[in-house]
Amino acid sequence: MRRGGSTTLFLAILIASIPPPRGAHAQREMATVETLEMVYNTEDLLRFVPAGPGGPHLFLSIVPDQYSTIQAAVDAAPRSGGTILVRSGTYAESVIIDANRFDDLTIEGECGTRPLIAPSSGHGFRVDNQSDRQVTVKIRNFHIDDVASGISVNNSNSDVDAITTTLYASRLLVTDSSHGIQAGNATGTHHCNGNWGAIREEYLDQPITAVYVSNCAFLGGSSDGMNLWRATGAIVSNIIAQHSDEGVHSTDLHDAIVSNNLIMGHYDNQFHLQHAGDVKFKNNVILAGPDDHWGYYADGVAVAGNRDPHNPTRSEVRIGNNIFYGCGGAGVRVGGVTIREPGSPCEEYNLPSKTWVKGNVFLSNADGGQRYAIHFQDPTHNVLTNWADYNLFYENNGRDFGPDTLFLGSNNLFATDPLFSALPKWNGLLNMTEPEQMRGVLMGFRPHLVSPLIDAGAVDPIVNDQSYLAEGTVRNDIGLFGGPSAVPGPNFIGPRPTPCLPVCAVWSRNTVYFDDPLYLEPGGDPLGASTEAEILGQQVNLHWVQERIEMDWVNETDLLSYHELGNQALEVHTVGP
Repeated sequence: MRRGGSTTLFLAILIASIPPPRGAHAQREMATVETLEMVYNTEDLLRFVPAGPGGPHLFLSIVPDQYSTIQAAVDAAPRSGGTILVRSGTYAESVIIDANRFDDLTIEGECGTRPLIAPSSGHGFRVDNQSDRQVTVKIRNFHIDDVASGISVNNSNSDVDAITTTLYASRLLVTDSSHGIQAGNATGTHHCNGNWGAIREEYLDQPITAVYVSNCAFLGGSSDGMNLWRATGAIVSNIIAQHSDEGVHSTDLHDAIVSNNLIMGHYDNQFHLQHAGDVKFKNNVILAGPDDHWGYYADGVAVAGNRDPHNPTRSEVRIGNNIFYGCGGAGVRVGGVTIREPGSPCEEYNLPSKTWVKGNVFLSNADGGQRYAIHFQDPTHNVLTNWADYNLFYENNGRDFGPDTLFLGSNNLFATDPLFSALPKWNGLLNMTEPEQMRGVLMGFRPHLVSPLIDAGAVDPIVNDQSYLAEGTVRNDIGLFGGPSAVPGPNFIGPRPTPCLPVCAVWSRNTVYFDDPLYLEPGGDPLGASTEAEILGQQVNLHWVQERIEMDWVNETDLLSYHELGNQALEVHTVGP
């Protein structure tokens, strides 16, 4: 709610006289709801940000108020605890962050706007970490245009085999650039026969980058949306679209989650998992299109080997509850990877995959006739049996899976219309260039009330539905809105400018202190987006919930934080602004 230069935020305080039971979907009886209205002035936002030991940011500098350029503010920032706030405007600079100088650094655009980073050449932001120091960099809320990489992380090629740089990137819009994000050093090499496509064994001991990318859009680049060599972390709620090569190329991505993304329209693989380990690829929409730009048709997800496929407890790729729609090649292609050993004569060995494919929708794929909707190179390339189960295949040009794919489970659905509520046209999606457009149509993948997707997934509590957008019982729905990773859903993908929120608010004559007033996340995942606060001398968690989210569903989960206040349990939700 807007009132001139002010924004109103509502805190809904729900108080129950008996501590709530623990456990998923536990029913609780709420007694009363008290709503407090708090008003702040956006022009006074920065005045309320305390610096020093008593505040959330030890050192805060503002561009251009205190420093004329972002680089000048970076050069003057302390080793630890520095936050650089960049006001609205255009900054024609390529910002270099020397990891030798920092333990951690935060750079973010002013709330309510998205400052433009548009250097004439180079990268938007470059993190140089040739000394392999442990450093954390957070970059938020910018539009970066026409660069080599929106963010580049340059590690050494030393034999370190450990995480050195940790990058948090969020609310970024990167357009017309070669790469959105590029991290690490290339690991590829030639096979012994001279053809390209192997991995050099010793390159797998290079430093690791922890990459956490959320609510970004990488659009229209001339190479890859992201290039991640030796990485871990999370890629969540992003739009990655229409690059001239791959959407995301990764080598040795491990201990990672890729969820709630729209990845589409790239000339090559939409997501390439080469030598991956323990990757959860869930609740994404993958749309390739039928174009054979490079002489072959693009695949959705290509899995090329695992880092340790014969380990009985680790090193798996789990592909679940995704939509693979309109891929000219395969929706999912599973194969092995060749590792070339150092030395002479040339020696190499192959690693197979260990890949599960469950609960996905394969719709209108394999237009090119070169591959099947789910494509398996040969039976030696996956060490699992019954690896593809509880999937739905429809209108894949008669090419759902190949005759040599021996390990499909018995619970797949074939020739069955998924009955989406409003299926978007794939060519309409491919022609969209604005994140808001893309975000708006993805809700059409929600199942109709009579859809065969409802309650058709695996009967296993670990994949039970948690989104209020799911239908039927808690049993897993096949497709985008099924399973625990469906939250927060398509409404929250892509970038929006960081909203301006109150830095401090008075409630019942006591101050509510937020731990990071420059970057609070309303909306998004109501089970994951929270911030610590102090109310009436008690430490509580504030969970940010978008307006119109059904509170009954939020109340039924067991993931919210509860704090005893005498004989009462206090549950705090923010609704809005």
